[in-house]
Amino acid sequence: MSEISPVVYDLVVSDYVNAQRAGDQANLRHLIEVIGLEEIFILGHTARRLMERDIEVVFTTPDMVIDTTPGTDRFVTRGVGLINGEERELLGSYAPDVRTLVPIDLKGPIPELADKQPYVLKNGKDQGGKNKLLFETEEQLEKLATWLALNADAIGNDGEFYLEPFVEEIDGFMNSYRFTAIASGQIVAATFNYAQSSSNARPVISDPLLRPFVDPKHSLYLGTRAITSNSMTGGESIALSTPNHSVVGELSREQQQVLELHGITDRQVPEAAFTAAVDVAKVLGPSQGIITGIDLIQSGQGDFYFLESNQGPSLNNVRKTLGEKVTDLEVYLRAADSFAATYS
Repeated sequence: MSEISPVVYDLVVSDYVNAQRAGDQANLRHLIEVIGLEEIFILGHTARRLMERDIEVVFTTPDMVIDTTPGTDRFVTRGVGLINGEERELLGSYAPDVRTLVPIDLKGPIPELADKQPYVLKNGKDQGGKNKLLFETEEQLEKLATWLALNADAIGNDGEFYLEPFVEEIDGFMNSYRFTAIASGQIVAATFNYAQSSSNARPVISDPLLRPFVDPKHSLYLGTRAITSNSMTGGESIALSTPNHSVVGELSREQQQVLELHGITDRQVPEAAFTAAVDVAKVLGPSQGIITGIDLIQSGQGDFYFLESNQGPSLNNVRKTLGEKVTDLEVYLRAADSFAATYS
């Protein structure tokens, strides 16, 4: 097998730790051998649970390090994530055909915002549809400018707040496409996520810096609506067929209608979206991990825009697509075998 050590991995192995099966030691050893790792870091609670259950943690390599940092529950191998600007820079260089929404970095001086252009405020560290705010009226944009001026130092220190042009919903539905991909470009699963836009639905905010925007008693209160389609914030998810895997199962009448509104026939992922996801996986995957979550959004004109990639994504959509009760570890083992075969 050729040397693939430049590829960076971030593996979530709670299933491995919790399973307590003797065979899992062999499985993890196999995973390590297949992807040619040189060092392993077992962190925090994971390390302690392994040792409590008398599971040896020295079967990997002489370079293993056990870090018992409190509060950490992850198994990481030289993992690094990409921030928003880095993602788009790489895509611009190596996948120029992938449409991206040009972000506005908030680390520097207060930016000049286009007149009446709606924006979404995001933090690159957040996942699951949380801490995303829409500014679409003139009053809301003025409050955004006030917030930027009041919190310039905190925003600069955080380093991952940014603004992104808002993509209008289609026929009253927010949408996104989630692809789970292997770093070599293979798509493991695809889901279409949607939520009906409603002025009564409110964004899910946990970041202290953003709470004034959702506090009715605060002068910066927006009264803005929720704009996410993520299932973790109340959206619906439909597994889609890809060229590699066909999805079966009945859909509700509403689900069928929503797919039709977005030009999706026979539950088949749109070709343009699939092609974009493959390109993104090939470019960003090697930095994000052996498995990467890729999110696209569809505009009313039928164009697909890259939103973000996620390191160590939830694998629920893989289970939904495959129709199997596979564990995270089993998914990673399959991905590792596939990835190694690509580069062998």
